[in-house]
Amino acid sequence: MLTTIYAAQITSNAFLIGMKTVEYPFGCFPSKPLHTLRDLETIIGVYMNNIPIIRGREDSPLASTTSAVTFDAHPAEMLLKNLWGEKNHHFLATRDPATGIFTTIPVSSNLHASKIVQQSTKSGLDVFFAPASFKSRGDRKADNAVGADSLWMDIDVDPDNANNKCCYLTKEAALDELYIFCAMTNIPRPTIIVCSGRGLHVYWVLNQFIGLKLWHMLATKLKELAKHLNFRDDPHRTADIASLMRVPGTLNHKYKQPLLVELISTTDTPIKLCVISDAITTSHNRLVSATPKQPRKDYGHCESADMKLLEAILLCLDPDMVYTDWFRVAAAMFNYSKASDEAYDLFD
Repeated sequence: MLTTIYAAQITSNAFLIGMKTVEYPFGCFPSKPLHTLRDLETIIGVYMNNIPIIRGREDSPLASTTSAVTFDAHPAEMLLKNLWGEKNHHFLATRDPATGIFTTIPVSSNLHASKIVQQSTKSGLDVFFAPASFKSRGDRKADNAVGADSLWMDIDVDPDNANNKCCYLTKEAALDELYIFCAMTNIPRPTIIVCSGRGLHVYWVLNQFIGLKLWHMLATKLKELAKHLNFRDDPHRTADIASLMRVPGTLNHKYKQPLLVELISTTDTPIKLCVISDAITTSHNRLVSATPKQPRKDYGHCESADMKLLEAILLCLDPDMVYTDWFRVAAAMFNYSKASDEAYDLFD
């Protein structure tokens, strides 16, 4: 198996990774042999600054929802407090499920917005907000935008359509893919995750406001990275400064039975602009701009997890490792995959 070939246990809590000894800091590893890709991912996660690529399912924000969490304010107020700065102008929008009519609503404060959200939800309306900031209360068009305090993605889930290459079958699969995408690009994990009903809306809240030109550059590169790595975000949202996203604490009426929009993960610690900007730019230069290689292969819904995780692990390894170490990795890959073409393409 992959891990038994690549990771050699030295002591109860130390492993040989390539030619380096790695101390496992979270207690002793079990004495049984390591037999899964996740075991190897954990070790390499320790090797790469103690950050595992994918957390265990028990650590997933999907393991609990807002129904089990006590908030001091309405979820909408919490979200907008993090995503809207105090300057400039902001917008909500409502949609009548019966008529499909959208109404754009300029708001004067987060508290004002929260009251409108609650009133509109009681009236049976879909409620959205624009994450960006705008020059005036006139309209929500892109040419009125001045920038934003965050980057964002809309990740669709469709459990009824296994052949849809634009979305995932489950929220859990979407979240796993998101974490793999972050690992492959060295982009920090999102600071806010909202369950939009079936899908996920994710946000990287920044420690400072960024103007329209810089926002568009970073968002476009983020969109192109997602496309190159076959991450199934909605590209129309990722790089659209005038995007509308669903507000937590409201209902999604797209379905026969309305679904609750839930704030499932949030942190008060923003991401430093220099950190995410460097990660996006560096990864874009490495994976998109400087390489004529074909885009990352899409392994499909069911067989994707192991191959994609293996690909993420490979990107974490030092390309300048000595030949003997790379030979061990190659042997492990071909043994694990039974000499599949997919493994050969990854290693190549």
